[in-house]
Amino acid sequence: MALAYAHWEGYVVAASRSLLRYVTGLRLKYGELSDVYLALCLAGALSQAEGSRLRIRRHIDVVTRLRNANAEAVFPSPNRAIQADGNLKSEKFDDIATRLGLNAEPFTLHYNWLDSELLRRRNNIAHGALGYADTQFGQDALETVADLLSRFRTAAQNGVALDVFRRQ
Repeated sequence: MALAYAHWEGYVVAASRSLLRYVTGLRLKYGELSDVYLALCLAGALSQAEGSRLRIRRHIDVVTRLRNANAEAVFPSPNRAIQADGNLKSEKFDDIATRLGLNAEPFTLHYNWLDSELLRRRNNIAHGALGYADTQFGQDALETVADLLSRFRTAAQNGVALDVFRRQ
């Protein structure tokens, strides 16, 4: 169970970061980005502006970037932009998929299982709680996670093929 969960979290995070690195490497201009990727670029700057004592100046900087459609987009670090925060719950997975412009719909049927079964059992093992080790569940979990990872890989590949990061 711990292995199945580790594959789930690790692969989603690593593949998502790779996708963001790929898009960053294209060196697109702000005006070329889809709304999702433009928001991803500007979210960090807006967050920094909120934390600054000179907020309005920082906000003006963000607006200036937004208006300068020909400026090369500045993406956040993939390690900062894509994080599981210790537990890749369904809502966090949904957020990661949305950040990358990927369709999370094919995964929603598994959200309850991911949160209430896989993650709960993984946490019981990881935190030394008296959980039970069910070998049949472990085998089923590995198969289910392998299927979900294959779907995620396909979603990421389709995202690249369909240029979800480009403004249409």
